[in-house]
Amino acid sequence: MEMNIICLDSDVVVDYLRGREPVKSELRELINSGKIITITSITIYELYLGANLSKNPGKETEKLDNLRVYLQEIEFNSIAAEIAGETDAHLKKSGMQVDLRDVLIASVCIANKIPLFTKNASHFSRIQGLELYENF
Repeated sequence: MEMNIICLDSDVVVDYLRGREPVKSELRELINSGKIITITSITIYELYLGANLSKNPGKETEKLDNLRVYLQEIEFNSIAAEIAGETDAHLKKSGMQVDLRDVLIASVCIANKIPLFTKNASHFSRIQGLELYENF
């Protein structure tokens, strides 16, 4: 299936901003191929939290501000909230707990039928219904 849209997890954004390969090249290739690159409101929170806890918050938040111009933002809404509640309950009942922020990010992707580009595929693969970007 040809994917025209990809959602970025925070680890991918951090690697891109730090110029780390192979993420930097892969993301540039996606952008150059015309893919729509998105980010969830939850991921934005994670990134700004990290930036504001860093040694140079002004510089780090400026990097994020500059990058966000090129990304479409996807909000956490009531559909994603329902999916997150079901997903988190299922994971807890199964003894496979996942960080709540990751459940929220995954639920936004599931609700919008958008694959997630993450370096943490083994972690996110526990979440049923989530499609992962695996060309990486």
